[in-house]
Amino acid sequence: MIVRCIDNLFQVEVLDVGSEYEVSAERDDCYILFGFEKGFSKSRFEMVSQPTIKFSGCVAAVRG
Repeated sequence: MIVRCIDNLFQVEVLDVGSEYEVSAERDDCYILFGFEKGFSKSRFEMVSQPTIKFSGCVAAVRG
């Protein structure tokens, strides 16, 4: 499951508002995010139906 951060209050140095994170587990009304050991309150996130792709400025060639 992919979630998007909508609130990083008290977590500014850890979470970025608007960034998407992969959930590795759910526990005690918290999401455990891939790469993090502690849980973050579910209220800080919204579920993403289709993850967005962030481009680095390079255009990939599509071969058909």
